[in-house]
Amino acid sequence: MQASKQQLPAREEGTDLIFVGTRKYELIHEHKAAWNAEVFRDRYSDILERYDYILGDWGYSQLRLKGFYRDDSPKANRDTAFSAIMEYVNEYCNFGCAYFIMELKEPLSADPDAPPEEPGPDDIVIVPGVRRFEEDSYSRPPAADRRGRGDRSSGKRGSDQADGTDAKQGEAAAEAGG
Repeated sequence: MQASKQQLPAREEGTDLIFVGTRKYELIHEHKAAWNAEVFRDRYSDILERYDYILGDWGYSQLRLKGFYRDDSPKANRDTAFSAIMEYVNEYCNFGCAYFIMELKEPLSADPDAPPEEPGPDDIVIVPGVRRFEEDSYSRPPAADRRGRGDRSSGKRGSDQADGTDAKQGEAAAEAGG
């Protein structure tokens, strides 16, 4: 594993802090503007709380989240250690995909007398750093750009409408003419 281990790019200072329930994460790496807070909120699962790092990668317009442990964690194995993240990206993610890595910083206090600003167990709060991310910073290209085909979002197929109005008009003209 040592020979194939690749290094992550240098850590970016001033990145965002993400509060997920009672846990605090830092966005330590983002490739191709992968971070999207709204989709992360929808995809996040409590099962990820056991991990020290969360990798989010985009494939087929879907965000996939996977957890990794610190290299020195007794729970870490060859495939779930932080040092295997780039190997995972290269082997299991779409080539050239957008992805981000979050690091667990510390659990928040479980003090019941905590101020109301502290997030609740189901809240996801983003605290921007020097480098800011918009809620929808990951914008997917239109269908034509992704697949090299026509626009499928409008339901058009060439000159035919999805409801068949062009075909109906053609039949009516044929009946009237002859």
